[in-house]
Amino acid sequence: MAVILLFFAAVGLTGFTAGQPGFHPLVKFDRTIYLDGQIEGDVILFAKEVTVNATISGDLIVFPARADMQKLISHFKPNFRVIAGLILLEKLASLTIEILIGWLLIALLPQLIKQLVNLGLKQPGAAIGWGLLFLTVIPLLACFFIISLIGIPLGVVTILIYLISLSLAKLLAGFSLGSRLLKDARFNQPYLSLALGLTIMVILQLIPFFGWLAYFILILFGLGLLTLRGKTFITRLKQ
Repeated sequence: MAVILLFFAAVGLTGFTAGQPGFHPLVKFDRTIYLDGQIEGDVILFAKEVTVNATISGDLIVFPARADMQKLISHFKPNFRVIAGLILLEKLASLTIEILIGWLLIALLPQLIKQLVNLGLKQPGAAIGWGLLFLTVIPLLACFFIISLIGIPLGVVTILIYLISLSLAKLLAGFSLGSRLLKDARFNQPYLSLALGLTIMVILQLIPFFGWLAYFILILFGLGLLTLRGKTFITRLKQ
């Protein structure tokens, strides 16, 4: 809404109204605005001339038709802060849950986790390549199963495996990253390594472009570890 209003204010377009009875705030944009009657809530006006003959229960905020952009942005700053705070809270909650799940997996399957991470540290390029293959092939395979109708159950199972693998990939990538940064080759600090790695991955998600790219590569790395492990398991079964 704020972006649309900024555009209208910049070009001087007239005849715009947003808001209906029961919605807050009421926003009107025109060269000349006349208000009368009873209006519930706040009113935001963008106009050259304003005549108010109304009872307004909330605040009346008037901007010139070509409003100063900084003034308008400053009015919406509280909303931006609230949104940013909610995003940060969501990230912190997700991070806490992921760390707890990761710690549980380390406690239950310490040797398996160490083997997977060691495998990735020895073959990082192969892990990323296999991760990219997994990321692209599995969804296509699931779609093929679902389209065939007969394979719908297999398609659903494939999708579930895919989603679970993405979550596990993040945990493995975080553990690997933390172990590498702490130079903990013997995994003497697995819990700290996981917490550090996942925290850094959350920070990377907040950094546009380069951070997103690094995060994506780490996810590919984690998926590659799972794929390589699965490949090894299938090979042993054949033998």
